[in-house]
Amino acid sequence: MKSSKPDQESNKINRLILVGNGFDLAHGMKTSYSDFILWYFQKCWEAAKKTYTRNPKFHEENYYSNELINISYNHELIFFINPLDKKELIDLNDVKLLITPHSVSDQRKQVNLTYNSEFFKSIVDDVCYKNWVDIENHYYQQLTHIIKRQTALQKQSEQSYINSITNLDNDFDVIKKQLEVYLSHLDCVSNDKEIMQDMYEIPVVKIQRNQNSLI
Repeated sequence: MKSSKPDQESNKINRLILVGNGFDLAHGMKTSYSDFILWYFQKCWEAAKKTYTRNPKFHEENYYSNELINISYNHELIFFINPLDKKELIDLNDVKLLITPHSVSDQRKQVNLTYNSEFFKSIVDDVCYKNWVDIENHYYQQLTHIIKRQTALQKQSEQSYINSITNLDNDFDVIKKQLEVYLSHLDCVSNDKEIMQDMYEIPVVKIQRNQNSLI
């Protein structure tokens, strides 16, 4: 069918931009898992200053808890100064210093950080001690471990097996949602102004259509 429309001019974008893995980090954007994990602890730290209850295990402590971590501090000092106000989490080394071993009451510190999620603990351990983490791979490894343990040993009840997988999935969902919150508030602007200019200054090409061209 021949076109009955008059000649028209149209604009066409003729530049294809391929963005590879690591593009964001190469341009100074705070999009690594390490950045996210530090942000999450900082967020919980601020929440712990405002929202807390009495620690049921250590009665001299105030206690903040969520799905992934616990933060507690000696409430007897609150009349002088909140120990959380005395310290800021500047980097992951500050987080490492706060982590308290499980079931070691004689090693309690002024501020203590423990985990409600073994999955999240494994992620933080890699970030703190290896400076790198693959959250998706951690999920796969833990899921595989649960399934292999059930298959090989058959020591778990069916309900215990289901609970283990459900807890892992729930923890993974919490982390994914928190990551979405973090990325949605991130100012993703490259420090390389020249490249940003090249990306957004898309050339416009005028194309003359032939009147007899097919539609």
